[in-house]
Amino acid sequence: SNGSTRINSLVLEQRPDPFDGLLRTHRTQVALFYYNEKGFLVVRDIIPVTYSGRYTVVRSAGGKKRPVFIFANFHDQDFVHTILDEEQLAVIESSIHKIEDTVTRTMLWATLLRMVENAQLPAQRVARIILDHAGLEQSSVVLKSALEIVPSLLWNLSPDLTDAHWLEFEEFTLSNLL
Repeated sequence: SNGSTRINSLVLEQRPDPFDGLLRTHRTQVALFYYNEKGFLVVRDIIPVTYSGRYTVVRSAGGKKRPVFIFANFHDQDFVHTILDEEQLAVIESSIHKIEDTVTRTMLWATLLRMVENAQLPAQRVARIILDHAGLEQSSVVLKSALEIVPSLLWNLSPDLTDAHWLEFEEFTLSNLL
């Protein structure tokens, strides 16, 4: 959107299947999130999209108010691995617990782990998000989703973990979850 208050262009990028190199036809829902009067990120627009090529312009998004956050697989309508860009990751880092929709929050934790496993995001960054937001999570189901990724993160972090990291995880767990 280049600083605009309106969406100029919204493009979905599909990457080829790593096994056969094919691009397949998919149908998904793109959700546009905005802050409400209580400071929560809520869905105000859901745009159904069918895509099949490398890039798909979501024409019906053009001209809409620029959202705070965009999720390209709202309510898991498509079997895809969503990748968040830096702008979306910044929103997650500051506000994942403020996303009102519990299904989206649950999916975002899985997305973050998948990005770590695919070397698209450092495990330390996701560990920090968990430390910053798990204690603020109101849904036990979503909290469980966030904490279930910790063993995989620790596996990815293990060469870089210091005693301070372990102590911070232990202190957080003891003070916030038990």
